[in-house]
Amino acid sequence: MDGDGLRATIDFIASDDTYMMVNQSASDEATPTAESTALQCSSDHELRSPCYCEENVWRIVYRHLHLNMVKDTSSSWQYNVVFISNKLRCCPMYMQRAAPNHPGEYVCWDYHVIVVRTRIVPPSSTDDSAPKTEVLDIDTWLTPYPCPFEDYIHNTFPYTSSRDVKEQYLPLFRVIDATEYLKHFYSDRSHMFKDGKWSALPPNYKPIMNGLQITSEGNQEKVESLSNLEYYISMSDEQATSVVSDAKTEHRPLSLDEFRLRFS
Repeated sequence: MDGDGLRATIDFIASDDTYMMVNQSASDEATPTAESTALQCSSDHELRSPCYCEENVWRIVYRHLHLNMVKDTSSSWQYNVVFISNKLRCCPMYMQRAAPNHPGEYVCWDYHVIVVRTRIVPPSSTDDSAPKTEVLDIDTWLTPYPCPFEDYIHNTFPYTSSRDVKEQYLPLFRVIDATEYLKHFYSDRSHMFKDGKWSALPPNYKPIMNGLQITSEGNQEKVESLSNLEYYISMSDEQATSVVSDAKTEHRPLSLDEFRLRFS
């Protein structure tokens, strides 16, 4: 997922050791698509391809929205895709399955991607028992799945309450509407191909390139990149206005407090 996920030292200084594993995927016509594999899996966790969280999340929201349409329950949840990083691209996260020995260890990711969904409760409803906001992260050890929003934040970012943590390592969050992400995201996985070899085994389905045609049709200039992943990862204020949407949409990176406030 996170092509350059790093395990950092205790003071959150990144090491030179990368956490990556990838391989080459076929591109012939017989290769499955992201859409078909998303619907064929019996659970979200079966969709997990380590180090490709941006694609895992794409397939998770595709699966949920399309299966919910069949069940006529799509209106009960509002889905958002959330990119987590910071300007250093070294964000400590606890309870990640990438931790090699114990879920109590932390991993420093250059970026991570999760789904946050909010229950749409009718004004007449009196049922307050179920969580109103949940996190879908198939790379976490936390249970249950989906995980209640505050439980996820508390256990994944426990260090944020400490005054001793360096501010540059605190997480930032870019929130994108799930339907917008499904439509506009594209990546040829080139960020995972370095020095003539794959950094981590790529998924066994075709790269998600749906958004490339939409971008090309709406852009007078030649589209030079076969991936717009960088836009989503970057936590620079200069990238706050989306160019990967039907209309220019504000996707300003949020601090943890702002993120909590948005989904509280």
